[in-house]
Amino acid sequence: NNSAYPVYNVRVNDLLPQNTTFVEGAGFSASGANSVSATIAGPLTASGTLGSSTSLTLTLQLSNPYPFTSVTNVAVVTPFTSVSNTDG
Repeated sequence: NNSAYPVYNVRVNDLLPQNTTFVEGAGFSASGANSVSATIAGPLTASGTLGSSTSLTLTLQLSNPYPFTSVTNVAVVTPFTSVSNTDG
């Protein structure tokens, strides 16, 4: 968070790589075909240009045999809509 305000309820959507299956991840749940999502309740504190951060971990199962030589995983952060933990 590199804004001037703490943020709450940040949504993370992880688009699972081909030939993988979601196994587990604290706070993650299925959110569609080949994707999982989690919400970071916050607050992610305001800290100017340095920003604050958090880490999320999930475990995937590779298909057997796995047809590729590497795995690339992409997650998308949905812009927050609130700077208050009481807003919807």
